[in-house]
Amino acid sequence: MVEQSTQKTSHRRKAVVLFGPTAAGKTAASIHIANAFKGEVINADSRQIYQQMPIITAMPTDEERAAAPHHMFDFLATDQTFSVGQWLNMAREKAEEIWAKGGLPIFVGGTGFYLKTLMDGISPMPETDTKLQMALEAQADEKGLDFMYAELQKIDPTWAAKVEANDRQRILRGHLAYLQTGKPLSEWHKLPPEGALDCDFVCLAISPPREVLIERINNRFLKMIEEGVVEEAKLLYDKYMKNGDRENVAPSLKSIGLPVYAEYFEGYTFLDDAHETVAQQMRQYAKRQRTWLRNSYPQDALVFEDGSKTDEIVQSVSNRLQSV
Repeated sequence: MVEQSTQKTSHRRKAVVLFGPTAAGKTAASIHIANAFKGEVINADSRQIYQQMPIITAMPTDEERAAAPHHMFDFLATDQTFSVGQWLNMAREKAEEIWAKGGLPIFVGGTGFYLKTLMDGISPMPETDTKLQMALEAQADEKGLDFMYAELQKIDPTWAAKVEANDRQRILRGHLAYLQTGKPLSEWHKLPPEGALDCDFVCLAISPPREVLIERINNRFLKMIEEGVVEEAKLLYDKYMKNGDRENVAPSLKSIGLPVYAEYFEGYTFLDDAHETVAQQMRQYAKRQRTWLRNSYPQDALVFEDGSKTDEIVQSVSNRLQSV
């Protein structure tokens, strides 16, 4: 039973934000929090929005999703793009629906940029001109990404300096902003952010000690192999990547694992070597997530080393909900 704090509580709406590196145990903890507070889980992972890749992205299982309401998972076609601004708009709408039912939105994921945007807002940008976007895609196909990057360096050198020369999505985003508005994307980014979710946030994180996390990642990867990650990657490769330029595929197809397994399918590496590379990339990604947690997450966040101590987590969330 959750003990209730006697501290005075704000009448503002509230939401929980749960961050943590890959394999930390966020899903299990979020379900317990949801069940304790009439909560509903909203996805804040930039890869789990995509369809057809549940193993590669470590999507919550059907059983886990049945244990509490889950939203904004696997709703987008794999070959589509989806901006953080689009995610923020959808997340705000979903939070409003949950509040209207008297529930508690629980944002869960390992994409720090999503969560920062949720809490702080994003620099304003005009609605995307779809026809112009399609024309830019066609131009990139015709003239090549090197040409598009060179042109970007002319119209917005500040943004170009932040973008890798093979990052098709961000290169074309810079072109789109300039052509659509006459203003470089880097200038738009200087404007004050807006659109943050209007509520009080209870921020928590699950961050196991380094050695524990590495073991959890290794175990998760072995489970992914057993569940058929190679077969899942092959289906995606055959449908979206075969006989094409793998540098210019949709963002989802650059998820950890897919480019490496594509090299295996094309005969450039052995399967055991591919497995080792993917596991290493997962560990490196977790390291970057832990760095973001230390440097960019709210300093007053509740941080737990063990996500399985659900009673402790739920009680701490209850106390914080009462005090914010």
